[in-house]
Amino acid sequence: MTHFRTNALLICLAATCTTANAQEQFYTDGKTINGWKQWPKYGLDETYHFAKLSPRDTFWQQQIAVRRYDQPDKIFFYDHLVTRTFKGYYDISEGRYYTLPDRFRRHRIRDIRPEWFQPLDDMPYLHNMFKKPCQNPIVKGTQKAVGAAELATPPDPLPLPVNTDQ
Repeated sequence: MTHFRTNALLICLAATCTTANAQEQFYTDGKTINGWKQWPKYGLDETYHFAKLSPRDTFWQQQIAVRRYDQPDKIFFYDHLVTRTFKGYYDISEGRYYTLPDRFRRHRIRDIRPEWFQPLDDMPYLHNMFKKPCQNPIVKGTQKAVGAAELATPPDPLPLPVNTDQ
């Protein structure tokens, strides 16, 4: 129950920091905004990404951003609530997002071939990151919704742990 109250408080704090017209999104480890949770035993760090697809939304969409110690320059995005699959990654060194078409998304990263990832010129739009339909109308001839916001760049990851064998 304490974990739920902490997340609810963080969501409320993040919502009050944005303007009424802005797309609302933030990253958290469950305790602090832009925080990361380290899991040396599993060789990864994670942070939760919360987003509202439209200012009219009354609930938050959620996914997990994961940095693996064996690929420290990549932050993978994982839908743990609906599809339970990886959908792409953000390359820290390039400052670029790579997406996976739906047919190549898998539950385990080791089941995904590197050549399946497709580079994007810009960050993906939030409404293309989640399965829930966007309430805003789509601009004719595009995949972009009216008033769409791009995915916010993930927070800087923590330094890698010195000993990952614990």
